[in-house]
Amino acid sequence: MAITSQHAGKSIWEARIKDVNDYMMQQKWNGLTSVTLEHHLDKHRMSFVALSETSSHVRHQLTEEHTRVTYLLDLIESKDLRCQLPSLLSSRTTLE
Repeated sequence: MAITSQHAGKSIWEARIKDVNDYMMQQKWNGLTSVTLEHHLDKHRMSFVALSETSSHVRHQLTEEHTRVTYLLDLIESKDLRCQLPSLLSSRTTLE
């Protein structure tokens, strides 16, 4: 990433923004794959960090916290977990 950040042109940063936004808005989690919920949440958070880093290279609108959380909750398809998710997320953020 260091080489990319030093030598990337505008098109590289815009492609990065598209990739990160696609993940944050479209990557569903249903609990039926080897990807754990914790990994999915971490990837979502890392995507936002990557999106934030691009702002020093190209102009773009960052999504607000409420919008990001809404995307995340909408992309979780496990019905059993949806009932427990608010307390899971609040306990996780309390620990961090």
